[in-house]
Amino acid sequence: MSLRLKVILFMLAFSISFFLSLYFIADKIIIQNFKTLEVQSTTRNLDRAEKALEARIRQLEVFATDYAVWDDTYQFVKDQNDKYIKATLINQTFENSKINLMIILDKEGKQLFAKAYDFEKDQPLLLPQGLLEHLNPDDLLINHANTEGVSGLLVLPNEIILISSQSITTSDKEMPSNGTFIMGRYLDQEEQAQLKETANLDIEFVPYKNKQELSMIDNVDDFLQHKTAIKEIDQNQIVGYKIKDDIYGDPQLITKITSTRDIY
Repeated sequence: MSLRLKVILFMLAFSISFFLSLYFIADKIIIQNFKTLEVQSTTRNLDRAEKALEARIRQLEVFATDYAVWDDTYQFVKDQNDKYIKATLINQTFENSKINLMIILDKEGKQLFAKAYDFEKDQPLLLPQGLLEHLNPDDLLINHANTEGVSGLLVLPNEIILISSQSITTSDKEMPSNGTFIMGRYLDQEEQAQLKETANLDIEFVPYKNKQELSMIDNVDDFLQHKTAIKEIDQNQIVGYKIKDDIYGDPQLITKITSTRDIY
């Protein structure tokens, strides 16, 4: 073999090796950059899901405040008059406000009115199991730390409730509170479907202590500390997890979103 041919073959082998190395390095960098973008996109989607849920809670808070800060409600706490019951505490109120729960208590915590209702099926429900344990006079839902009340998530044995509890006063807010007005909406399948549509995301809410779901997360300790985790399921799906606290500030729910990995 001539020297010239050896040089040509060497240069050809070197060029192939160089370009293959360059390709794999560039491919790795590009894939890594896309993975970074995936994580950022999934994090933004988790924020969108949380904001959609918070918007529902704020909407409920507005409804509860409207009824709590009202002369008619203030008077009802004083005398439990039938006029208020027949005009306000009716099925249509549940249907119009899309609520499942309404409770009125006086300032001592005595229950003056309590009703659970399925506005989708137009039928009464039993009060959810475990709810009364949260309605003691010294409980957060009754003993508000401030006049703004409290709104958020309440997780019961069989229900997850979006809840808002507001101090009852007069329409001009001049009189001291004489009770508490509570409204609730179940975070059931219908409500979750509405949230999916609103956020345009594949959202699922799972219990915080769901061992099967936690087993899917690579570093559970890091997740529990930072309250957010991203998991690549396969080449087609990526999942984001975010912990949601209840009204007491305790972790109770995991917001889970599943997204398609368009890069692949």
